[in-house]
Amino acid sequence: MFAKTNEDQVRFSCFWITSYLSQLESKEIIDELIKSDLLNHICTEYVIESETIIPSIRIIGNLSGNEDFYVDYLFRIGVVNFVKKILPIENNSVTKELYWACSNLTATSRNAVIKFLEDDLIIPLTKKLLFCNAFFVKEEVLFFLGNIVANADYLIAKKIMDWKLDDDMILVLKENKNPDLLSLVFRVIEELIDVNVFRKKEANGKIIFLIYRYLIFYTR
Repeated sequence: MFAKTNEDQVRFSCFWITSYLSQLESKEIIDELIKSDLLNHICTEYVIESETIIPSIRIIGNLSGNEDFYVDYLFRIGVVNFVKKILPIENNSVTKELYWACSNLTATSRNAVIKFLEDDLIIPLTKKLLFCNAFFVKEEVLFFLGNIVANADYLIAKKIMDWKLDDDMILVLKENKNPDLLSLVFRVIEELIDVNVFRKKEANGKIIFLIYRYLIFYTR
């Protein structure tokens, strides 16, 4: 398999060409990519290298934009392990790409949300990134969290409460004035309020009160 060859240029080309193919809307091509050795390699054996990390993430992200069947397959072959392997990398461009892919994974699939919640590492690391300096990283993180909350049922909501995500949203509101970022924060808050279990939570009133105060301050 070209992805495992010792010839660097061949290996790099293999990842990038597959990345471009994964953008195509042809079901036949997508089916072949899903069954490919490269996809299994990325989710199980992939060793991080600077030249292939971006295309490997894009392959996952592009394929995640298809039917839930394909998303479920990615989780069956270990895409969570791939995400956990990339998460510790301190590079804003890589982190942005990773959360774009994760956002695609959770966009419509409740099963994907559950798989992420079952892991003890992903969400705590995600919460920390809400306070990083890079706007484009925070933007993708908020898309990811918003998709998780949007797919929440009672059990998922209990997990969200354990993370104190509502408190994080309050802190993000206090620290930011960028309109684009604020619109994403408000989206997450709106989804939180819509989750039934949060209607019973005292912090819900705290969020609404803070938004009211914040809007008065921001529009003065």
